[in-house]
Amino acid sequence: MTWRATFEPLIGKTLEGFALKPIIGDLTRVVSELAQPTIWYSGAIRLGFSDCSETALTWKSTTGGDCYLAVGTDESWRPFSLADLPMGFEERWAGAVGAVLSAVSIYRLTDSDAGVGAVCQQFSNSRALWVAVGREESEVLGEGDDLCVSLKRPNGMDALSLSETIGSAA
Repeated sequence: MTWRATFEPLIGKTLEGFALKPIIGDLTRVVSELAQPTIWYSGAIRLGFSDCSETALTWKSTTGGDCYLAVGTDESWRPFSLADLPMGFEERWAGAVGAVLSAVSIYRLTDSDAGVGAVCQQFSNSRALWVAVGREESEVLGEGDDLCVSLKRPNGMDALSLSETIGSAA
């Protein structure tokens, strides 16, 4: 499924909720970092929009070992290996919940054939939710098997280039 096919039906829909889905080993650290605007972990993120099936984003790797952001499901992971951390209760993160998705910007990895490195979901209330793939230790996007979920443009975006915007960015 293409990124356009994934996100175009969601434009104009209300974000009803989302959940971080870190691997169990990252859960304690992720919970301790909820007050931060950027959280790194290995796993997935689940997004629920009104009148639509849930959408999950995770990382995948090419046969050459390069990692990229992909639309996935919980089935992409070993059963029961991911925690489910709903974000609607956390004030800093709940701002996008209840807002309408107005645009999604897709960023490709500049120096790799692996594909997409980040998406930015922009909402009607001027909030944004970034999801990227990279390496937590160095905070380098596009070079690792961790997700970066952020309320602001992540560091390291120079490794990515804007590929397309779906919807109308404010």
